[in-house]
Amino acid sequence: MVAANMKAHKGRHFFLYMLSYILLLEWLLPLPYITDTGYITFFIGVTLFFFLLTFMQVKVWISLPLKLGIILYGLHLMFLEGSFLSLHWFELFLNDLSQNVMMMVAGNWVALTDMFRSLLFFILLAVMSYLLFFWTVYAKRILFFLLFTIIYITVIDTFTPYDATYSIVRIFMVGFLLLGLMTLYRTIERENVKTFSNILPIRLIASLCVVLLVASSFGYAAPKYEPQWADPVPFMKAAIGMDTGQGTGTLRQRIGYGENDGRLGGGFEDDDTPVFQAVTPQAQYWRGESKDFYTGKGWEVTTPEEQVEMRYPLFEQEVEVKTVEASISFEPYQNFQHVFYAGEPTDISIGSIIDISVFFDAHTGRANTYYGNDPIHLEAYNLTFLEPHFSVSKLRQVTGGDPEAIQNIYLQLPDTLPERVGELAADITANFSNRYDQVKAIERYYRMAGFRYETKDVAVPGPDEDYVDQFLFETKQGYCDNYSTSMVVMLRTLGIPARWVKGFTQGERIENLTDGNRLYQITNANAHSWVEVYFPGHGWIPFEPTQGFNNASNFVFETPELEAQWEREMENPTVEPEVEETLAEVQEEEAAAGVSFNRDGLVFQFAFWMVVATTLLMLAIIAFVFRKKILVQFLLYRYGKLNNQRSFELAFHSLIWLLGNNGIVKRRSETLREFAARIDSFYSMNDMTEITLNYEKVSYGNSQAKEVWKENQKLWENLIKKIGS
Repeated sequence: MVAANMKAHKGRHFFLYMLSYILLLEWLLPLPYITDTGYITFFIGVTLFFFLLTFMQVKVWISLPLKLGIILYGLHLMFLEGSFLSLHWFELFLNDLSQNVMMMVAGNWVALTDMFRSLLFFILLAVMSYLLFFWTVYAKRILFFLLFTIIYITVIDTFTPYDATYSIVRIFMVGFLLLGLMTLYRTIERENVKTFSNILPIRLIASLCVVLLVASSFGYAAPKYEPQWADPVPFMKAAIGMDTGQGTGTLRQRIGYGENDGRLGGGFEDDDTPVFQAVTPQAQYWRGESKDFYTGKGWEVTTPEEQVEMRYPLFEQEVEVKTVEASISFEPYQNFQHVFYAGEPTDISIGSIIDISVFFDAHTGRANTYYGNDPIHLEAYNLTFLEPHFSVSKLRQVTGGDPEAIQNIYLQLPDTLPERVGELAADITANFSNRYDQVKAIERYYRMAGFRYETKDVAVPGPDEDYVDQFLFETKQGYCDNYSTSMVVMLRTLGIPARWVKGFTQGERIENLTDGNRLYQITNANAHSWVEVYFPGHGWIPFEPTQGFNNASNFVFETPELEAQWEREMENPTVEPEVEETLAEVQEEEAAAGVSFNRDGLVFQFAFWMVVATTLLMLAIIAFVFRKKILVQFLLYRYGKLNNQRSFELAFHSLIWLLGNNGIVKRRSETLREFAARIDSFYSMNDMTEITLNYEKVSYGNSQAKEVWKENQKLWENLIKKIGS
């Protein structure tokens, strides 16, 4: 009957189903604003594909491979390179899948990879396509999904940069149409109306549109009073650990080496998951790549992709170097398709007969690894690199003369950068005439101007705020990304080419080896960013502005006297009035602040329990709304498969119990036949009397219960379904 109903009203059902698809889109559209989710258009298209497959009721053996294929292609498009569905492709996919399953079993949820999270998201979209099909076509009830959509959008609009002005209008329009049409069709089916005007739904839609238009017009034109109560949003933000200032809400992320740096800010959770081990004579920073383009919110790569094999020049002729060897071994669940290196790499080998190639990006220095034409992750490799020794005297002689190609890329700044950032940089370096002293002055500025290293309560800039400006003048607390980005930007305002570099610090030394080398353990917690500054004749020199971290590079003075003289000059410059005023304000703020209040963990805990509570509430509501259908399916499953002498007896008593649960209870004075007759009269049928007579034959006669049950099983199932409908 359901299948026949589907065929008869396919157009009606398709319209309702597509309206529910539009509602689901309102859950997807905010994702790029509140998460790092990309390819949102592709997700929307895949969701539409799932909806169409579900609506057409394609056989499982056809629809399942189609859904699996589009999911795998989506993962390939977003994360995997090389030939689609090749042996190497399957190796990468299965390796990632197995490692994430292991992390889930171990309870390490924060370590799940982006590809695995996307796989789960695709599966969720496929499930939602079926659930919405059931709610709109079969149950014709969409109220609770509509309510949760409204709640979701209002929370997103309140606590994130996403503007839901038009979204909430779309939701109410689509929602009222769905509710009105579903109520109409549900009433028609309940009253068993055989014929009605084909334009009735159109009239209803037009009426609803008129009501919405008139109500909206009155609401827009009506006079509006000023708010009578204080805005509760700042209080709520403060309660969950979000600053009440514009754009200073804190977000949580997990620490580690990521790919997307387009939106920096927010605190992170500690994560000591091991990444790799390094054997090297002394501690080193492990470089991953650099980025050139500052957007005002984070970093992007805009340089053209130019690959060079096996060599990435960092240092020029004025730098003294020595050759050092190291060996790196990754943990099994790490899948980096590029290598990390110290100094200037000259050779990378894996000691294997497999033909592995390493190509460096000529601009970023990212060392990608390939097996043939396909990217591959290495489990271990040997590294030969040049360790630099920088002469401070030579560096202090540099005042300019940068190549035009360097200036074109590494002096970029957004037009929206506030002028006070450049003014502060000029004030800090006003008493220094050479590039090295200017760079060191800015590097040291953070240690003397009241900045605080903080990983939990870290602000996120608002839509109209600059990431660097917020850190330098508003919050003055953050971690490596804040320090390194602000230093690069301030140097660029002075005309000094600089770039942002990411990788890992030296990690923890865990063993001194007999050959003079040392074994270091590098974890996710060692993920770090720092600064590289260009010096003509020397190349790219690393600097470390972050409090609590020491530059692993060697800066050499010719004599101790020169070093002492330089230290005196750096520590006792003639302070300009603007800088003196800035430092005085910082000291006053620190004295007034006393002990800072850190709401560690509140944001994450609040979000987690909100998700849990919402999920449980939705499950409870769904169970309540569909309790009859759930009960029917349980009885059919529980007793429908019985096949013994007591099957008929148990099944018949479950039928009596279901009637009582629906409010039709057998009276004490009634016989079974009288009760059956009352049931048949209520439901306009004769089935209850028939099955009762057969039950009496089994109970009081000599009939074989097993055979009678086989004959009456279908009748019993129909009764159960009819009573539970």
